[in-house]
Amino acid sequence: MFTRTRIVRVAAGIWVATGPLPRGMRESAAAWRLLRRLLRVVVPSAAADDVVTHPGGKPYLRGHRELGISVSHDRGAVAACVGVDRAVGVDVQVPDGSLERAWAWTVREALVKTTGEGLAGRPWDIDVPPGRGSGTWRSCHWVSLRGRSSIPVSYAYRKEAR
Repeated sequence: MFTRTRIVRVAAGIWVATGPLPRGMRESAAAWRLLRRLLRVVVPSAAADDVVTHPGGKPYLRGHRELGISVSHDRGAVAACVGVDRAVGVDVQVPDGSLERAWAWTVREALVKTTGEGLAGRPWDIDVPPGRGSGTWRSCHWVSLRGRSSIPVSYAYRKEAR
């Protein structure tokens, strides 16, 4: 489990923040709060913008459509991702059984969040080779933060935030 909040620039124009669930806070609220904290660090002018969603549910910032955003939470862990001029997706999973399955699932979830398809994108059908740390799927690139995170966290991105 994460013991502290971390903000990392993982690629050109892409940042990921991870952290533990603050005591007494709901996971979803903690994930959105982590996103606001990440925005204050990387794009302060966007930190107070309203989060709205596309018809399929993919979130974006009303005043900053050039920014891609994504949040995730699972059993006490939260993650957020911001991409400048990139659609992004992030997923965190606290392993319940197979660690390798948890890593693969974070990749699958990050990819379908990036495309905006969510579960309609059938993440369970996406092939993620065991032990791989990065790859491509359709128009998206993905990276697992293996060796940089104590629990499975992966992000995905593609050009253009919309």
